[in-house]
Amino acid sequence: MKYRDCAHLPGHGEFECNRLVTSTIAVPGLDGRCWAVALQSFAVFDLGSVSIKRSLAETVLWCSVQPLTAVAEESDEMHRRRGMVEEAHRLLRQADKRAKRSWFRRDAYNSKEWKRAMSLLKEAAPDSLAPLEKQLRSSALEPRPALAQADSDAERETIVAEVVRRRSELILAQHLQFSEQVLAETTGRLLSYIPSENVADGSSRYASKGFFDADDAPPWDTWPYYSDRSLISWVPDILVPVAQAGIDGNPVECILWADAASLG
Repeated sequence: MKYRDCAHLPGHGEFECNRLVTSTIAVPGLDGRCWAVALQSFAVFDLGSVSIKRSLAETVLWCSVQPLTAVAEESDEMHRRRGMVEEAHRLLRQADKRAKRSWFRRDAYNSKEWKRAMSLLKEAAPDSLAPLEKQLRSSALEPRPALAQADSDAERETIVAEVVRRRSELILAQHLQFSEQVLAETTGRLLSYIPSENVADGSSRYASKGFFDADDAPPWDTWPYYSDRSLISWVPDILVPVAQAGIDGNPVECILWADAASLG
């Protein structure tokens, strides 16, 4: 995502740019000029809705005033536990490889490698290795019930809409506004998350150091809207590497960059 003065844009709709489709969101600046948020995506991203434009602009604004870091402070103990997790994964791969040469798949679970790996994972407690988990999870916006507790698309839409509503109220109450500096310095990417397809194994949470939660959901401060089974979120540029690590560590394709997903 990048920002440009509206006067330099060919319009406020969609235009082609090196095979990318770029959509723009008009945002009023403090100086009275109209600014545009340019969203680039290989998928056709419908930003025709005024409410979606506003919600996405408010998401960018809200995230821009939160303290952010991709550098997780980890103690020597946490580093030791991460080493145990990596060793456990090595042993599991070794046990799996050996089992593939056996007549009985269950031999993997009886091997010394498998048992040692399970012991290491139990001691390391990888689910607790998430130093970034509180970032962009403002207590005032915490969804109740949690998105993972919803049983239907309608419930998920309601939960996300409530987060959007409360964020809008807080922005108004705190007199937050876009400025030229914010627009010039803020960049990021759009992410697509399909809650119904997550496996809740904690892999993306561990790999992203807590950016994603145990159900693969991105932090709720980043949610602009939910539609057609997908939660769209906005990832500030500084956090793109940790989000990418979570995507790479996820065993199923329930989290993808929006330029790799169909957002119809």
